[in-house]
Amino acid sequence: MLGGYIARVLGLGFVIVLFWTVVITACVLIIESQTLNNTQMLYLPLVITVLASTFCGWLWLRLALVLPAYVVGQPMTWRAAWRTSRV
Repeated sequence: MLGGYIARVLGLGFVIVLFWTVVITACVLIIESQTLNNTQMLYLPLVITVLASTFCGWLWLRLALVLPAYVVGQPMTWRAAWRTSRV
């Protein structure tokens, strides 16, 4: 039982690291490929970071029920957490 939970947590961590790697790489490629003035160069990473953080925060809030459920002895799957957090 514990092995499955640890695998889910590590899997989510891997997805988050992979997502941020893609975001940073995309940001670098956009900056290198475009001729941007100083204002655009300043705000582009900020906009990308805010959008990525909003997405990751929303995803985390949808799936954050898994840990408390496990702690109280009622393990919950990712799918059940997703369905439970629907508005």
